[in-house]
Amino acid sequence: MLLKKTWSVVVGGVSALFLIIPTITFTGCANHTISSTENQLSTSSNHKDGGTTNPATIASPPPEDNTKPLPQLPFLQLGQDAETKGNLAVAARWYTRAAESQNAAAQIALGNFYFSGKGVRQNHQEALKWYKRAAAQGNTIAQLKIGDIYLNGTGVEQQPDQAAEYFQQAAIQGSSYAKAKLGLLHFKGTGVTHDIEKGIALLSEAALAGETDAAYQLGEIYQTGINVSVDNEKAWRWYRIAAERGDPKAEYAVGTLFFNGAPGLIKNQSEAIKWYRRAAEKGMAEAQNSLGVAYAEGIGTAVDLSEAVKWYQAATEQGHAIAQANLATMYRYGLGVQQDLISAYKWYAIAKERLSPSDTGMKIASETSMEAIASNMMPSQLQEATEQASQWLDKHQNMPR
Repeated sequence: MLLKKTWSVVVGGVSALFLIIPTITFTGCANHTISSTENQLSTSSNHKDGGTTNPATIASPPPEDNTKPLPQLPFLQLGQDAETKGNLAVAARWYTRAAESQNAAAQIALGNFYFSGKGVRQNHQEALKWYKRAAAQGNTIAQLKIGDIYLNGTGVEQQPDQAAEYFQQAAIQGSSYAKAKLGLLHFKGTGVTHDIEKGIALLSEAALAGETDAAYQLGEIYQTGINVSVDNEKAWRWYRIAAERGDPKAEYAVGTLFFNGAPGLIKNQSEAIKWYRRAAEKGMAEAQNSLGVAYAEGIGTAVDLSEAVKWYQAATEQGHAIAQANLATMYRYGLGVQQDLISAYKWYAIAKERLSPSDTGMKIASETSMEAIASNMMPSQLQEATEQASQWLDKHQNMPR
């Protein structure tokens, strides 16, 4: 980048032109520095007698005004441009330059890089350092990030009291997300004073301001009666707010309340199916399994075994153990799918290993079904089914149940 300044003076009737050329060199490497040099060049017109002006007699240019602040160099923009182009290491260096100049946006960007290991070696402590520098400038985004880090114990010791402190700072600035987090902490008495009324008030304020998860949490509180009296009407109302905003957990909860009915609520299984479908189409395994059951048994809808198999399979791919047992039954009897004893045995075996202790009845039923199927299989078929189940379990051992 080349900047030019000129001054024109008259000395002894001679016009002289000064050219000041500051040269500024930028690099993205930490071991390089910014340097500037000024090269002074002079040119002069000839005297009428052909002589030239003596440079020693030429007046100096006016002094620089050092009281004016230096312009902010575009390090943040350079970092953003480099990140957009995929030059992450270069972006990290530019963000560092900007962050060191107390640019809060750059401090957050650099913190994000260290948090995720993007462009730099992952270092949660370093990420936290830069987030804190931005938070000290009142940056709400940084305050929320620090709150989540301390609340979840990501790369640091879990410290709910520290999380509450940063959420409080963000809540004062109007963050509804912070109010939701702070409300839940007060409701549970985690890291802050146990204050149920304050917790519900903060959650309600956040929910009405658009925090969908806060609305869902309130629905769950009133449905389960945790620290409050059970109130299905309030539960349904808060669930419905979250569901209308597209939250699949809330959509499934609304569907379940319609499906089973509850004191103060009218049972409507056809309406339940609509909500189950909305959640299932968003990939919620629990809703997919429930929708499969509804189609298999004709509850709230006409019996459609092929549709039941489709939704059982969708849930099964996500590791839903009950759906795996249900799918095994469909293969065993050829319901909505061609009968396949190898697949039936395989899914019963997988379900047996993955069902929770509370699903004792289904686990016993799966074992009984496996014994019955095995009695009708060739040894080679049984071996194949056993190997398929073992391979699936090995491959998906970390999948949620």
